[in-house]
Amino acid sequence: MSEAKEATIKTAPEALRFMLAGNADFTLRSEISGARYTYKIEKKEVDPKNPSDLEVWFVKVLSGPENTSDFLSIGYIKGSKFLTSKKARERGITEKTPSFHALNWAFQSFLKEKMPSHLEFWHVGRCGRCGRPLNVPESVATGLGPDCAAQLGVEQVKLGVTGPTGSVRDENQVWLDHKAKFAQEEAEQERRAFESDPDFRRSYREVSTQASNPRRRSMVNSHLIDQKIEEYKSTNPEAYYQDGMLDEDAAYRVAANKFRVELSA
Repeated sequence: MSEAKEATIKTAPEALRFMLAGNADFTLRSEISGARYTYKIEKKEVDPKNPSDLEVWFVKVLSGPENTSDFLSIGYIKGSKFLTSKKARERGITEKTPSFHALNWAFQSFLKEKMPSHLEFWHVGRCGRCGRPLNVPESVATGLGPDCAAQLGVEQVKLGVTGPTGSVRDENQVWLDHKAKFAQEEAEQERRAFESDPDFRRSYREVSTQASNPRRRSMVNSHLIDQKIEEYKSTNPEAYYQDGMLDEDAAYRVAANKFRVELSA
């Protein structure tokens, strides 16, 4: 099973979007007191008989040590209001109950596009819409998987890469750097073979002027491999990085070997 990765959400619009995504688990923590509450907010299915009714989200708070089952209902969100439910009131939940008051205060702040100072908003590493674990860094930073982000019309966070000087470099430049490094290593292997192997030098000279020689086919294949890798990376980044298990260099090598085998088959 994939291990979920927690992450903080920094802005009010992002926090509100995550809260109301449909299946959100998150924790609010005060940097001043250290007090924290963990909530689960699930969207009620729209009644097909009354599609114009205001949307409703059911709110629960973690009340025990078991973080998958010890959730108790404390109310519901309808429109711009967070209200106690009848069952919650029967258990003594009121608007002054700390867990209810904390969420209502945060929710009203988010509606005003204000992130309260000294408030931390942590999601638990699961997609706010479908609840599945998030592993790719961009998905963790966004709080939504790529498919759910697309369904909600949300653009995932783009993460830069810090170079040796501490500056943030464009992701495309990192890609080009690793691609160039891979090509340099192949060229170096070829150079060593050319210097040490007379048969290699002779065959290299023989085919270098032939239009259909293997060397030229290899160059064409390299170009096709690069094209396939770029398409693979852009259309399926989770598979390309193997759910975040591979860095850029390793991901490029694995993909290059994959497509080299396909082209040689």
